[in-house]
Amino acid sequence: GPEYWNKDDYMMFIGQEAKLGLNLISMLQHHRGDGSIEAVWTAGWDEPYKIANAPFGMAKAFSAEQFRSDNAMLYPKPEDKRKISDLNTTMLSSVYSFGRAVGVDACMGGFLSGGVDYWKNAFKYLDQNGFDPKYIWQHTYENWLYTDPDEKLLKTSVQGFRDFLQARDESKKTIQAVVSGWTIGPRKDPMLYDRELPKEVVIAPQMRDIGRAPVDPAYGDMHGRSKWIVPWLEDDFNMITPQLWVRRLIDNVGVGKTYGCTGLIATHWRIKVIEPQMMALARLGWDGSLNADKFYMDYCRASYGPNAGPEIAALLAGLDGKLPRVTDWKEGWPGGIHNDREYWTKHQSEFQFVDKLEAIRPRVRGVESLARFDYLLGQMRYMRAIGKLKSAMGTPDETNIARETYNNILETVSTTGELGDLIFLNRQIPRGKPTDYTGRPHLIVRTPRPDLLATEDLKLSIAVLEAGIPAGVNLEWRMLGVKRWTNVNASRIYGNSYTVVIPKGQIHGKDFEYRIKAVASNGTELTFPASAPVRSQTVVVMDHGSSKR
Repeated sequence: GPEYWNKDDYMMFIGQEAKLGLNLISMLQHHRGDGSIEAVWTAGWDEPYKIANAPFGMAKAFSAEQFRSDNAMLYPKPEDKRKISDLNTTMLSSVYSFGRAVGVDACMGGFLSGGVDYWKNAFKYLDQNGFDPKYIWQHTYENWLYTDPDEKLLKTSVQGFRDFLQARDESKKTIQAVVSGWTIGPRKDPMLYDRELPKEVVIAPQMRDIGRAPVDPAYGDMHGRSKWIVPWLEDDFNMITPQLWVRRLIDNVGVGKTYGCTGLIATHWRIKVIEPQMMALARLGWDGSLNADKFYMDYCRASYGPNAGPEIAALLAGLDGKLPRVTDWKEGWPGGIHNDREYWTKHQSEFQFVDKLEAIRPRVRGVESLARFDYLLGQMRYMRAIGKLKSAMGTPDETNIARETYNNILETVSTTGELGDLIFLNRQIPRGKPTDYTGRPHLIVRTPRPDLLATEDLKLSIAVLEAGIPAGVNLEWRMLGVKRWTNVNASRIYGNSYTVVIPKGQIHGKDFEYRIKAVASNGTELTFPASAPVRSQTVVVMDHGSSKR
């Protein structure tokens, strides 16, 4: 997720948000005492991870010997943390500026803080670095879920919001304050912030128990203020496998409406693998009568075609909220695979849906629909393989089932977040496994942005997953409406990874299209997008002028 994201990942996400009618990006970014932003994610989540000699061909999916965000890659030493933070601050400033230009506002801030001077310094720093957030939130702490904070902390936290409002008014800012975090308020006094804070302050805590708890009825007792409901699109316990929570999302929003909630944001880390939830989140803003069955029918018809779509919709709707939970928190990490010799024997029947999904494949029509279906099928096969692996760890079957697991995810991986899933998976596999790749050939084009600023080059990171070294990777591009294609040979940078750049000086601020063809060592041709050469990837180039509201 965002710990590994680079500028292109953020820009692509925000651009897609705007197209879906979504209008906010919200992240935790703490302010230091001098007002500067602590824009380094928890060190353990973004530490350099060695890719060389990774098992089962995993290294072929990566573009360097180590994996972490580009900014963090420049400064691998712990003492360089501030340098990474400053680079991330510059990156996020341009990202949020782009968001404002396309109608996506920013919500920034960290945990409970106070002091008028503290907030004045924060506002000054935001101004100096080109930030213009619409909202700043302060988060209650996770331990408030199960402990009672002392009275001094509660008084300080309330005063912290008052300090914020005073500093904001004296600094002549218009930023709105938001109460968020893990609870609506302390357990013994959930109405604390509603009672003590002005009605202009938004109340927006995330759902409790990683989204499994009901919507807090305290919402219904708050009147005269903006209230946002914050459901979870995925939980971080079962982080590295597919999750389906459309029905819960719709139910949460329905209950929130009855309590008077007028805003909706959602907690998530990954993107592509939770696409149904993301699409449902957007649809809820367009269709107040949406229900899960209707959503899945529309979504699957559009994604997999009218032939197979209804059958897939019925299957996914039945699985929503009921997928096997094959990983959990383990030793400080989400997505842990806990050894359980009896798991597969006891739970094998729960994975019969994968066989049903496989049987539908012959009825999927069209290369684009088939590509989307194979992603879904591969991810579900990967989940099933982890279920087997739980019981195979430490047995003679471990290597074969681990290979099946890796093949399933490697055949579908395409995003930065999915590379992160691979990292978390690989942390748990014993060393010394074979390094060859035996899965089907697969072309990865990371972060293929569909929109670009006129001031930007198009930069693509490409990986070719196959047993050997590809014979070549080639990109063709042309301006829209122009017949002649321009060829660009991709440059090999590491292993099976390539890069290609179309300079802005050649793009001239005009919309264009491109297609990529890779030839595997055995002669197999792989294309991006899946519809190429009939249909290519279109890029809309935008003139990014003033982004002030």
